[in-house]
Amino acid sequence: MPDAAGPHELGALSLYSEVLDADADTLYIRAYYEADQQRAEPWLLAYDLAAHRLRWRTRVAWGYTDRTESLLFRAVVANGRLIGSDATRVFAVDVRDGRFLWVTRLRSDAEAAAPGASGGVHPPVVSEHHVLDVSQVITAVDLLTGTPTWTLKPERDQTLLTSPVCVQGTVHIASHAFTAFEESTGRKLWTYEPGPYFQRIAVPGPFRGELYAAVSGGGQAVIAVDLAQRRASWTLSAQAAGMPDGPSDLTHRDDRLYLQAHQRLTAVRIDTRG
Repeated sequence: MPDAAGPHELGALSLYSEVLDADADTLYIRAYYEADQQRAEPWLLAYDLAAHRLRWRTRVAWGYTDRTESLLFRAVVANGRLIGSDATRVFAVDVRDGRFLWVTRLRSDAEAAAPGASGGVHPPVVSEHHVLDVSQVITAVDLLTGTPTWTLKPERDQTLLTSPVCVQGTVHIASHAFTAFEESTGRKLWTYEPGPYFQRIAVPGPFRGELYAAVSGGGQAVIAVDLAQRRASWTLSAQAAGMPDGPSDLTHRDDRLYLQAHQRLTAVRIDTRG
């Protein structure tokens, strides 16, 4: 691969690496290096796409693992920070130099090792004021200080099948229902239950006043919810999408939603729903 990063860029002792996120000029990477014969340690790397070299490298001090294992975490770039979440912690790194700005422990080692634990499975959700850490519960952490501000547990012990979204000061989650919470306090605002099971939710920009969900069940593929009216504004049937069991994933770009199911990919224009 031309201009690929070789061992001299990522480090001769790098055992494994994975791209976490990217911005216009930098790839942010998780890499594991040999600490000794038994252990590996994770590092965060910033790779300059124009200069074809590392910009910085920062060790994740709490992340020693057995060489056959890995520290599960996800990270996203937002507001000049690389925001990460793993099995026990949420953290912020300055993208300019790799300095940890804050690290907040949210779960004990015992909680992280419990059956069904999901810390680090979902990427954190970042708004202008908060980081939302997603595991069995959602914890809002102050973006500037890392101080936890509130925690909420889905009603009826429902499993979160998709990360929440945050729009105009409101946090929206979906499981068996759409539920809206006030971002500043975590207070429940409203719930809407259209019926099917949700796989993914998305709010394409610019914001159009609607929340979009890929669903399975009820003969539907997509449900659009009008957030002002708190009801479905339109739906796309599974038959129309060519996905009898509904899509397994949904993403968006500009004015289109992209639905995926097995080996089929369908594009839906948001303005025309077809």
